[in-house]
Amino acid sequence: GGHRGAAGLRSKRNLSIIDHRASKSGIETNGAAVHLWVLDAENGKPIEGATASLRVRDSDGWVDHGEPIAVQNGEAQLIDVPVSATLGLRIIAPNKATRWGHVGSLNLDQLSEHTFYLQETVTMRGRVIDSSGAGIAGARVRVSNTLGSDERAYTMEGSPEMATDADGAFSFSNLPQGYLQFRAYADGYHALAPLQGSIATDEEEVVLRLSRAGSAELVVKNDEGQPISQVDDRSILIEIEPEGGSAVGRWGASGAVDPSGRAQYSNIPPGIYRAVARPNPGSPKTESTLAVTFEIHPSRATQVELRFSKETRE
Repeated sequence: GGHRGAAGLRSKRNLSIIDHRASKSGIETNGAAVHLWVLDAENGKPIEGATASLRVRDSDGWVDHGEPIAVQNGEAQLIDVPVSATLGLRIIAPNKATRWGHVGSLNLDQLSEHTFYLQETVTMRGRVIDSSGAGIAGARVRVSNTLGSDERAYTMEGSPEMATDADGAFSFSNLPQGYLQFRAYADGYHALAPLQGSIATDEEEVVLRLSRAGSAELVVKNDEGQPISQVDDRSILIEIEPEGGSAVGRWGASGAVDPSGRAQYSNIPPGIYRAVARPNPGSPKTESTLAVTFEIHPSRATQVELRFSKETRE
């Protein structure tokens, strides 16, 4: 444990040691230091007019630390950076998509170096429609998994999200040129293609399709037909899987019942499902209720009853 000065380190043959101390680079700081380069993703040239903001994460989320620093000739340096804190950088430049970078936690006198490649901004438009082709108003659309034109991750601060208008239309600006994924959500609907792949940002209009979903209320009862939320002072867990078993992209759920012995689920794709309940902790093989199969219909609520009896627990 502990730290050792660079002069006291010995390296094996063919192993180089890089000194990441700010003072070794001639930087005087009361904390740590960050040196960054901001370059154009298309040609690798320095970007003029960019600014870099240091952000610190606290219990309320990310907050700015100090004023934004101007990037000159594609370079900027931040000194007196807080140590032992979770840090991030936000890079803004004219006509470029804002980029976010995680710095992590730095030590006293540490120099952290980062290179950011910024992409041109693009605007993408689309619609969220139902199975009849009608637009869905008020659907939530989220952007995720953004990639630059080089197909490398292009991290944004958070995931842009918005609601569709009365015609189901949406429009996102300040997105990086490259590739991304859209996800649409609406009460009472499910996605027809939940595992949709990446979309190139040069597509003229994106169409996201949702279809009517159903809901279910499951209740756990004892031998006397009374709803229960515990078995032998253990909470009760409900597990639901689709017919044919769980698989990536197929709906399933699990969770504890509420104090009334019930669990409610919405936006379930129509189909056949199987549900069991068991104590938590508990063995799924020896302490579960008998499995109950039920069907979900579009725009309908389904009631499901699960019984804990002496027979199912022996």
